[in-house]
Amino acid sequence: MMTFLVVPALVVDGMGPLDAVSASTRLLRKTWGDQLVSNFGFGMVFFALGLPAWIAVIYVLVEGRPSLHVPILALAVGYLILLACVQSALHTIFQCSLYLYTRDGQAPLGFPKGLLDRAVVRA
Repeated sequence: MMTFLVVPALVVDGMGPLDAVSASTRLLRKTWGDQLVSNFGFGMVFFALGLPAWIAVIYVLVEGRPSLHVPILALAVGYLILLACVQSALHTIFQCSLYLYTRDGQAPLGFPKGLLDRAVVRA
């Protein structure tokens, strides 16, 4: 958990790797304390969004006609790759917002303070 804010520290403040780990640890302890639990829902949301693709793949492989295998598998894989890219981008944006919030004490534009307060909670 202490390395959660390393990438934003590297990018936003241009720190080196060791300084970024130190800054991430310091900011998380300052804001939420020593025992933290991530409270994000990205994984669950994107898992649910990916289920139709997995169901289509399973259906095509079990019941589908062989002529549909390649197009449906290609669509499912393309959809899952696109979904992974969107999830990664949104997670990184949220991570950077959380970094700026812990560093400056103010929620960045577009992010409610309450959302950032609840993003990480004491264990």
